[in-house]
Amino acid sequence: GAVVKCDGSACGPVVSTITTNRLRSVVASKSGEVWTVGDGGTVLKCDASGSSCASIPSGTSSDLYSVWVSSDGQAWAVGDRGTILQCQGGACNPLASGRTDLLVGIFGSGSGEVMAHGSGGTLLRCTGTGCTPVRTGTSSLLNKAWIGPSGDVWAVGNNGDIVRCGADACALMSSGAQISLNSLAGDGVGTIWAVG
Repeated sequence: GAVVKCDGSACGPVVSTITTNRLRSVVASKSGEVWTVGDGGTVLKCDASGSSCASIPSGTSSDLYSVWVSSDGQAWAVGDRGTILQCQGGACNPLASGRTDLLVGIFGSGSGEVMAHGSGGTLLRCTGTGCTPVRTGTSSLLNKAWIGPSGDVWAVGNNGDIVRCGADACALMSSGAQISLNSLAGDGVGTIWAVG
């Protein structure tokens, strides 16, 4: 597992990454801490200087695929078998997801809402005490999701599926594309772009 830091003029590996496991996702917090996750339940927290990374006990051996950090410095990670972790400081706590699906992504908003997504059309609303499933109307793998400024959640997945969720319900929208949609972005004023 390699962690590389670039400062604008040069790049180089962080000296002590302390794992040989494959690392799959990385995120930097506003305070400069860097969180990364990977295979075998690997969770690393690196200091802002990039001089070292510490292994954080995750309590799981599941592969972790995505990590997101909130404005208050809490890191959230997801992975195999419905694994969801909430990490802060030097510890991670598992959250009950109620799922055994593969979770491939997690993201949040400034309002404190955290969403996880993955196989079987899984979309979960999470808090620090657990997660609640959201009915998406699809059984496709949801590859990427995004929370818009109005609080609507958008997700894209296999078979050209696009899901839009408001406060009370989700609607499965036809993209007209019979391919896997892998990513999406919004312009903040109402237009969503999806690619696949």
